[in-house]
Amino acid sequence: RAWRDAGSRRSAHYTNLPPGEYQFRLAVADEAGEWHEMTTTLPVVVPARFYEARWFMVVCLLLLLGVFSRFFRQRMAAVRSRAERLSALVEERTRAEQRYRDLFENASDMVFTTDPAGTIVAWNAQAAELTGVAAEQAVGADIAGILPEIGSISNRARRDITFTRGTGDPAAVEITTRAIMEDDRLVGYQVIGRDVYEYRRMQSQLQHAARMEAIGQLAGGVAHDFNNLLTIITSYSDIVADELPRDSAIRSDVNQISEAARSAARLTGQLLAFSRRQVLQPRILDVNEETRRLAGMLRRVIGVG
Repeated sequence: RAWRDAGSRRSAHYTNLPPGEYQFRLAVADEAGEWHEMTTTLPVVVPARFYEARWFMVVCLLLLLGVFSRFFRQRMAAVRSRAERLSALVEERTRAEQRYRDLFENASDMVFTTDPAGTIVAWNAQAAELTGVAAEQAVGADIAGILPEIGSISNRARRDITFTRGTGDPAAVEITTRAIMEDDRLVGYQVIGRDVYEYRRMQSQLQHAARMEAIGQLAGGVAHDFNNLLTIITSYSDIVADELPRDSAIRSDVNQISEAARSAARLTGQLLAFSRRQVLQPRILDVNEETRRLAGMLRRVIGVG
């Protein structure tokens, strides 16, 4: 489309011609400098290079789309996998937190947590029942204001404290404190309190029963030996009474000795029964008859005429 001055050259060179069909025409100048266009026209066809072909561009575009689509699918699969793992982790953390919350709230012991300064962070239902202070009132309060008997919250030794329940009944609680650490840094304390009031009361009753059993065994041993002595007294008093005349005044005294010995034997029988060394044999007792039987001895003892 544009004329080129070739000078005295006999050849023409063209580079970077776009693909297509061209018409090559030649014009020359005479000695007078007048230009004359030759009537000869040379058609020239510049073929397209393969990478300039339309089909090549379409193939490259399809390849790029395929690579991009594969990369996009891989990226999306990785994102979905990561999202699924994250969702599973969140679900597991939620379930674990719910399990901990259920254990915390439904624990039979008093459980609460504080920060290092002693401010209550969590307060379970058993703690509210023992102290009479609801969780809404306890959380955010100082533990010293609710349970002054607990003393220093940093004291990790197991110890017993006593206080009055919210119902007004006495409470004895065994306290255990554990430090809560995160990255080697103290972030709070967890306190577990077990109500041991009934246990202590039953333990005291058991000790009392053991003491009573020991006393019973001692009483049984003494009663057994004393019963042997009473048997001798009764036997000899009966022998003496049989040898005395029926109208003897001493015979009545000997009979009183024998009757007192038999009464003492019945008393030792009760002691033996108390110590579980003798089988109980319940019987109907006539109080009037027993009183008449002991009347003579009672008169002599108390001096009533």
